Amino acid sequence: MRRIWIILIPLLFIAGKAISDNTELKVNVKNIAEVGETFRVTFSLNARGSNFRSPAFENLDVISGPQTSTSSNIQVINGKMSQSIENSYSFYVKAYKEGTAKVGSASVVADGKTYKTEPISINIVKGNLNRQGVNGNNSQRTDKSQESTSQGIKASDLFIKASIDKTSPYQGEEVIITYKIYTRLPLANYELAKAPDFSGFWTKDILDQQQSQREDATINGVQYASAAIYKRAIIPQKSGKIVIAPLSIDATVQIKSKRQRRSSNSPFDAFFDDPFFNNNYANVDTKITSNKITINVKPLPEHNKPASFTNAVGSYKLRSEIDTSKLETNEPIKFKFTISGSGNLELIDNPTINFPPDFDVYDPKISNNIKTNSNGVYGARSFEYLVVPRSSGDFTVGPLLFSFFDPDKGKYVTKESPKYELKIKKGKSSDEGSYYSGISQSEIQYIGEDIHHIFILPFKVKPIDNYFFNSIKFYFSLIIILLVFVVVVIILRKQRKTKSNLGLMRNKHANKLAKQKLKLAKKHMSESKEQDFYNEIATAFWGYIGDKFNIPQSKLFIESIEDALNEKNVNKELISQFVNVLKECEFARFAPGDPGSKMEEIYNEALNVIVKIESELK
Repeated sequence: MRRIWIILIPLLFIAGKAISDNTELKVNVKNIAEVGETFRVTFSLNARGSNFRSPAFENLDVISGPQTSTSSNIQVINGKMSQSIENSYSFYVKAYKEGTAKVGSASVVADGKTYKTEPISINIVKGNLNRQGVNGNNSQRTDKSQESTSQGIKASDLFIKASIDKTSPYQGEEVIITYKIYTRLPLANYELAKAPDFSGFWTKDILDQQQSQREDATINGVQYASAAIYKRAIIPQKSGKIVIAPLSIDATVQIKSKRQRRSSNSPFDAFFDDPFFNNNYANVDTKITSNKITINVKPLPEHNKPASFTNAVGSYKLRSEIDTSKLETNEPIKFKFTISGSGNLELIDNPTINFPPDFDVYDPKISNNIKTNSNGVYGARSFEYLVVPRSSGDFTVGPLLFSFFDPDKGKYVTKESPKYELKIKKGKSSDEGSYYSGISQSEIQYIGEDIHHIFILPFKVKPIDNYFFNSIKFYFSLIIILLVFVVVVIILRKQRKTKSNLGLMRNKHANKLAKQKLKLAKKHMSESKEQDFYNEIATAFWGYIGDKFNIPQSKLFIESIEDALNEKNVNKELISQFVNVLKECEFARFAPGDPGSKMEEIYNEALNVIVKIESELK
């Protein structure tokens, strides 16, 4: 058996090397950009990477980056699991003058090998107000003075407001910071241009999908549509005055153009004269920035600070448990201490407990069950100690003292675990010798015997000259290993080729995703959640067409849907049914409480339309 591994390990090494040879670092950036345009430069690595070195940017201003993201895909085929990983490093840059801009060479380390990209040149041309936008929209770029006059975008029409729940927290105390966007204009899309600078803070994202939904707000008597776009729990790691730089986003606002309306006999025409249903709106790109935030962080008081304080700030409870109190020498015991509550859980250091010197104590196993909600971070952090007593007798362990600072009370609080009485008997196979106690565990010495019992081997001994090498089993094992290697390489290459075709992947999963949305809509219908029901139906329809025909969200209009379906020779009546369902859903979304709404009828029609269109497109 050992000889099998001697042969197998080199072959697996060769296989791993062949697969790693496919690892590459790619750069994705446009070839032509306009003066004043902000665009993205992305470096992609199809493996797990480290030590990424950013490129030099010539004639380009770096707005933000690198923003790192990792995606992994695990597949099980015929009982065999395969995994693919992709790391990406993104920069947002801005061209500021005509000529040639350059993105230098970037490098990253993967599997001990350094991968580099070649420098890339970008042609920077004079800006065109009517050019095709960065996101593929028919957008119109203007300077700030034009935004407030010719395009009608005012600071009071669209802005971001940053707020915090505490302005003078203690060091280590959790603070919730929220960034909300307020608009009086139709907002087509937006993307983060520059994230806030949280230097000096530990942070955790706590924004969920429900909080980011649109809601109405009134500010100084003016009605706005608002939504949370960025929300984090931040914990200051130092005291003093800390300024958090603003957040910036690039937004596309839809401004009504002077084009003439289409005429139609539909009763929905008056309502659907908006950017969701026609092209009478021009997309205007603009950048908006939030206000900055100043926080005055108070230091933790030194007066009455307990020796058992382990940097915990918040409100906590302590629970302890032991798996047994009666055992024999050399048998392990598990002590588990769980700290639960809300606050800086992940920053709490290991609690200190004094075990008897005759015990071998291993480093604790730390496990976290930490969750987030709109109020911040909460959950539990457990420390499990494995302890092995080497001497018999009666011992006392504990109590464990855990201290934390409670910001609400403004003082330190100490929790105490119970004491545990242990009865240790001498084991039958105990090799117990003589111990003497020192000041710490490291000073404990063992004085044993230098002669031990004969150790019996746990395997059978084979006769001499009975070799595995050159035997039938040897060649059979070798063939199997080679076949497995070839199959793995073929599967990996096929998966990589399939994933590279994003349009094909979207088309393939369009029907599945639409039916998932319809299933969720049916659940909302059974719960009489009318607004959520229509949201899911509309999302299913827009998403189905976008994925099926690989149409960007910014180009999804009623006209583009009709054109796409007509090109595929879909039945005219079926197209009309599709558009009609979409209009009825959008009407219900923006005019909730319609007494004439028929959720079940719309659901059945929506499901029927999706099934028929999918059948015709096959």
